[in-house]
Amino acid sequence: NIWMSIVGRLETAAHLCTIAVFASTDASVMEWDRAVALYTGSLSRDTGAEGQFPYTLADIQCRTFGTCDPDPDPDPSDPDYPIVLSPLNQRIFELFVFGKERLESNDCDGARDDAEDLRSLMTVPLIQGVLHASYATDVEYDVQETTHGAGAAFAAALLPLIHECNEGNADIVHGDLAPGEIMGGSYDVVKAALERSYECLNVRCEDVGGIMNLRG
Repeated sequence: NIWMSIVGRLETAAHLCTIAVFASTDASVMEWDRAVALYTGSLSRDTGAEGQFPYTLADIQCRTFGTCDPDPDPDPSDPDYPIVLSPLNQRIFELFVFGKERLESNDCDGARDDAEDLRSLMTVPLIQGVLHASYATDVEYDVQETTHGAGAAFAAALLPLIHECNEGNADIVHGDLAPGEIMGGSYDVVKAALERSYECLNVRCEDVGGIMNLRG
């Protein structure tokens, strides 16, 4: 999936840095830039509302989970007013910039640390996607196939990460979000299993937030 492609490119960039200490850093910087492009997509930076890539997902989820910041300089004439900003995306793009600067200066350990921090931050929308689908089906009794499919897709991307932390928690999420099983799942059980994994995933509760607006 695209999440793994992004994380893989970031890790590859950090690795290329270690073998290019006495040579050009072009290859590692190029791989890092590709990861940034995959995260952003071609539409979201221009419109703020379109696109299907992780950048847009983080913006949508911050509305759903109440983690958005208000625009510090709003423009009432803007058709999208009022605009809200995703703190998660702000932090992610700060790390994208820092990581690239580290690669260009051959600070390979620093770039590797930035890649690890980016992996943790980019895990947050996956967690939110699982919680959103679980809440919609269990609490709102949403029977739409698109909701079930989204839940299964987010769970499939997240499960390997949770499994690395605790196999039992991964089994709980899989059992409640697997195709055909989601309507029998429990939001509270899934939420508890995910929260037990936060420390291992290096994810903070305040980054995930809580469901405030199911429609986003």
